[in-house]
Amino acid sequence: MFTYEVEKGLIRVNLSWRNLILDVYIYKCSNIYKNLLKEVEYRLIKPEDPIAIVPTSLIKTPLQLLQGSLYYKLYSNGIKRVKNRGLLLAMMITGNKQINKVVEALGVEIERGVDYYLVNLESPPSNTNMCTPLSSLEIDGSREVLQPLVKNTSTLLELI
Repeated sequence: MFTYEVEKGLIRVNLSWRNLILDVYIYKCSNIYKNLLKEVEYRLIKPEDPIAIVPTSLIKTPLQLLQGSLYYKLYSNGIKRVKNRGLLLAMMITGNKQINKVVEALGVEIERGVDYYLVNLESPPSNTNMCTPLSSLEIDGSREVLQPLVKNTSTLLELI
């Protein structure tokens, strides 16, 4: 059984068949500096923390944020080659297989001035200035919504 609830940026997922509860904090943030490294510094993100900056233009549905977070929780311990936990989370959210492609895509979109999602697992992010908590997950079964979810699943299977 899979259930979830959304409350001011917190999405709590319960997978009863795995006896797993996952807290995902998602905020939509203004792009202040138009520079990925400066945004990371401003948000107080450290490499060992599972906190990702994901430009809104890189995903088709907020469900990808939830899916990638769930995949991270289930499979990140088995993926040791990526030391930066936030980048690994971003890889799982965007469906990219290579860390350099993720860094490049994030950097290009941030430089363009695209706003982004700030995604953190287990605890709220330290700095949510100029951010709005996600208040709902819009779910529809359209092909545009489902296609990236299927692609991300395929990518994950290649990684593990």
